[in-house]
This record gives sequence, C-alpha cells and structure tokens, in this order.
Amino acid sequence: MAALACGVPVIASRVGALVDVIEPGKTGWLVPCEDPGALAEAMDSFFSLPVSQREEMRDYIRLTARQRYS
Repeated sequence: MAALACGVPVIASRVGALVDVIEPGKTGWLVPCEDPGALAEAMDSFFSLPVSQREEMRDYIRLTARQRYS
C-alpha cells in the first residue's frame, strides 16, 4: 500500500490480496509466481511507457489509493 500511496506502480506476483488491489496496467502489473521472464516483461512494459503516460499513471494511482484506503 505504501507504494500506491506514493503513486508508484506495483509489479508483483499474482498472489493473495494483491489480485484485489492491483489493476493490471493501471496501478501496476501482476505476474505469475516464479516467472522471471514475466517479471522482466512487466518491468519493460512500464519503462517503455512515455513519461507523460507514467505521470498520468502516477496521478491515477495516488487518487485511487486515497479513495480506497483512507
């Protein structure tokens, strides 16, 4: 939650409550457990975004975190 509150997208394994928290492509990416290739692809997806899109994502994440997890 701390990352979301700071507007940082989360790239994590698809486990537990993260499935309910992370909106793929909007607040981060979820990858299968023990799949380093999928992890690398998710990281590449984020860093391939134009800066303006990353900034929009950051703003959306902060807003969503405030609304859901006051």
